Amino acid sequence: MYPETIRRRDPKTGELQEVKLLVRVPTSMEIARSRLKALDWVKREARLSSRPTLGEAEAIFGPSAFDEIDTVFFLAACLFDLDPMGNSHPPYMIASELDANHPRASLHDLYARVSFYQSTEDPRVPELTEAEFSQTVAAIAKAGNLSPLVVIDGRAHSSFIATMASQLAAYQTAPPS
Repeated sequence: MYPETIRRRDPKTGELQEVKLLVRVPTSMEIARSRLKALDWVKREARLSSRPTLGEAEAIFGPSAFDEIDTVFFLAACLFDLDPMGNSHPPYMIASELDANHPRASLHDLYARVSFYQSTEDPRVPELTEAEFSQTVAAIAKAGNLSPLVVIDGRAHSSFIATMASQLAAYQTAPPS
């Protein structure tokens, strides 16, 4: 768990307030459960007879609004209350309380920090050295597909491919020696 805070501005004074808590990167099962809870919320609010699909929920509230709801339920699965004695108590808040007590901007800020922690726990390589880059290009050529990219953090795929294309273009336009 990571010590964190939910930061918000007091609407009357403009003063920054911080609520101390602990954050944990959720498991795949917790993420799935939080999505189901968000869909159950849509079912209740829209007075549906059964839980909607993601597409149906987005059609009812709009993709952006449903994403906001989904984010609140996701965060509720990640947050743990920190009492003055340093003990954590799951969960920090139920989603409706979290949403009611903290502005959207504060929740988006916290979501970004949870995403950061998620990326720090990723065992894949975020960046390659020149030698690793050359070895990966050679491995792609040998395999005949992009499977060697699995060792690279997913967010780095685009820059890897762009660098590979840039180097290939530079090689093709270089004057013969």
